[in-house]
Amino acid sequence: VALCTDVPGFPLTPRNLAAALHPAIGADPIESDVKTALATLEAEDRVRETDEGYQLQSPEQKDWEKTRRGIDMKPGDASRGC
Repeated sequence: VALCTDVPGFPLTPRNLAAALHPAIGADPIESDVKTALATLEAEDRVRETDEGYQLQSPEQKDWEKTRRGIDMKPGDASRGC
C-alpha cells in the first residue's frame, strides 16, 4: 500500500493490489490473501478504506478515529444527524 499510494490512476483496491503483488502468470490468485491482510491492517488502524480504495493512516487520522469511536452517540443526536 505504501509503495503505490501516490501512483496516479491506480486505486488501491484489493483486486489492484493483488494484481500488483502477483508473483507470476501461472501462480494461484492471491486476492483473498490480500483482503485478509488489508482487514488486519485496517483493524490495526494502519490503513483505512475510502471511496478511492485503501489509504495509509496518518498519526492524526489514527488519533481522530480513536477519539471518534470513543464518543457515545445519544438517541437524540442520531435523530438530529449530529
